Amino acid sequence: GWMRAGALWPGRVSDSDYNRREGYLQRQQEFQESDLVEINGKVDVLPFLNVYDKGYRARTVAWKTGQQGVLQPTFAPSDRRFNGSETKISASIALAFFKPKLIASLSSGLG
Repeated sequence: GWMRAGALWPGRVSDSDYNRREGYLQRQQEFQESDLVEINGKVDVLPFLNVYDKGYRARTVAWKTGQQGVLQPTFAPSDRRFNGSETKISASIALAFFKPKLIASLSSGLG
């Protein structure tokens, strides 16, 4: 997978507008369309799965850019508790996202 951060955009911009204008979704779409996969004898595009923090609005623009998927932790109002599957999904995303960062910081002596 790819893990990267885009350039800082000062000023006011919506999540959807940033995702559309920054260009990473378009670059991913170009890559996925040029790197076709064969599954059970059928050649097809395997879309990217983008992992975002909760509350980040990118689902629609990602889908419109090559039908890319979005995986986010569950977001609920503060007065509602997560059910079991929501807790597992959110914890899995947190571990997948933060574990590599933790390992990198510990190995570089920043931990």
